[in-house]
Amino acid sequence: MSTWTKEDYLSAKSQLREASENYYLGTDLTMDDATYDQLLRAIEAAELAHPDWVDGDSVVAVASGAAVSGDVVHTHPLLSLDNAMGDDELKTWFERAMADYGTAFEVAVEPKLDGLAIVARYENGHLVQVVTRGDGLAGEDVTLRGRTAKGLPQTLTEPLSIELRGEVYMSDADFAAANVLRTANAKPAFVNPRNGAAGALRNQSDSYALPLSFACYDANGLEGSHVEAMAHAARLGATLARDVASLTGTYTSYDDVVKVIADLGARRPSLGFAIDGAVVKANAPEVRAKLGVTSRAPKWAIAYKYPPEERLTTLVEVIAQVGRTGVITPRARVVPVEVGGVTVEFATMHNWELVQERDWRIGDTVTIRRAGEVIPELVAPLVSARKGTEAPVVAPTTCPRCGSAIDKSEKRWRCVKGRACGLVETLCYAVSRDALDIEGLGEKLVTQLVDAGLISDIADVFSLQASQLAELDRMGDQSAANVIEQIDKARSASRARLFTALGIRSTGRSLCRRLARRYMDLGELFGATVADLQEVDGIGTEKAVVIRAELDELSDLVTKLTSLGITGKSDDEEQAEVLALAGKKVVVTGSMVGVFADKSRNEMNELIESFGGKASSSVSAATDLVVAGEKAGSKATKAAELGVKVVTEAEFAELLGL
Repeated sequence: MSTWTKEDYLSAKSQLREASENYYLGTDLTMDDATYDQLLRAIEAAELAHPDWVDGDSVVAVASGAAVSGDVVHTHPLLSLDNAMGDDELKTWFERAMADYGTAFEVAVEPKLDGLAIVARYENGHLVQVVTRGDGLAGEDVTLRGRTAKGLPQTLTEPLSIELRGEVYMSDADFAAANVLRTANAKPAFVNPRNGAAGALRNQSDSYALPLSFACYDANGLEGSHVEAMAHAARLGATLARDVASLTGTYTSYDDVVKVIADLGARRPSLGFAIDGAVVKANAPEVRAKLGVTSRAPKWAIAYKYPPEERLTTLVEVIAQVGRTGVITPRARVVPVEVGGVTVEFATMHNWELVQERDWRIGDTVTIRRAGEVIPELVAPLVSARKGTEAPVVAPTTCPRCGSAIDKSEKRWRCVKGRACGLVETLCYAVSRDALDIEGLGEKLVTQLVDAGLISDIADVFSLQASQLAELDRMGDQSAANVIEQIDKARSASRARLFTALGIRSTGRSLCRRLARRYMDLGELFGATVADLQEVDGIGTEKAVVIRAELDELSDLVTKLTSLGITGKSDDEEQAEVLALAGKKVVVTGSMVGVFADKSRNEMNELIESFGGKASSSVSAATDLVVAGEKAGSKATKAAELGVKVVTEAEFAELLGL
């Protein structure tokens, strides 16, 4: 940094050393990845501008974990990788490498797993030692725990003496299971899966082993190109990094590499494990030999870094939030921080049992995670950063909204009054545009109707008379007649909209559309068993049990609706043009200003699904079509990069025959 003094440089290097040591040891994080990368680059810039400042270790040695080297010397150094922080830097590396080699060459793409690099040594086909990367020259012996990692074979299928190199990591399932074990044994929860993997590998004292996984990305002693060597490693019994992310083939075009990386990035939330980037590496040994290496990194490979999905911030407040069905959940307010390209101020803490289990405290430094487009969540507190001034989180003893008792029999606490506690919110949700779409029946009018004792559930709405409405504040005869007209129109709402209006816990608009395709009316839906519900896409055992319990709770309401002749109209006419988008995954982005200007995003999704398609919010290589409205932005750009067909609003209407 041009404004830094030498003292600033030395202080920053000290911070980086501490963060690097904690990172490799898997103790507690003192710095998140985004801050770490930013500081690393700043120190590198300072060293370039002031080489005389470097006395002792340079930033290269510090960042590679020199402080945590072990006593097991590696047969071949484990080099670091240079990073590309975006498409421009990746293109610069690609063009330079091609120019240095003299012609185009093949590259392979692999996920950059967020774990700990290890070397697994085999003698005559038997695993004899597992060693951490350390400083790249020597590492620590972690055979005791390392050999338990899923995907790392104890015995190879051939009696070879080789080394497999790869990443030991915690999958999402590993991480959840590990923290259950940790907290059950009075240990603090791991901050994130990467921290967990490092800590679990070095855990020599506990009587229990924590779950770990292994993915191979290199080998010493196997001949051929990189892809050929990895295929051989798979035949020997190892799980490959390429395979866990479903990556195959090689590429010679920069554009093709960008598409693969973009697709992998779009799939991050659904992979089931954390990645922080993608690694691009030359496939052929002769290419690697010609391009060579620098003092710390190969010139034939580079790591493309995705925007961080996790950051460290401070917990300011925990709010007891009451939902429309009476569920009481803890909501965290944090010091605003940018995560995944979005500034986050609020995050879910899931349930009060987890709050107690993780022992979050007001003032804690906490990890906040935002994977893909899901709601941000708190992961764990940074216990080592506590100063003693942090305050315990106090869970509610009565419902914060109505003061009633709380049912704590399940993980998700609930007001004993259930939907009656949030009656106005429940009814507003039911009549909203995305459900029954009753225009004119807004929150103020709903509140008046509830206060007047005229409605206690959605069925009562259909029994309202214009004369009752006309007597309410700011309602005349004509306004009352207009609302009744809209209510009558809602009597013929589609099954999907009616199912949505019920506000069944664990469902949303998309799932209700899938339920509407499976069940022909309210009667069929309410007769579904837990086993029946599990046949619907997106409903597992736990969710099916919750939905079945909700249907039981809503049975009186359904009886009232059915007696009024409201069961959900036949959606057959909505399937008339099913072949237009049959089996296609469609993404709508930007503002609709033409034919579909009056449709909300949810209504566009309904339209897509009524024509046989599947509406999605993210673009990947699996996307078939993107409808780009005004100011379409990054999704349309990504679609073009991936070769996904992009149509205008008018072209989409023509495709559907509208």
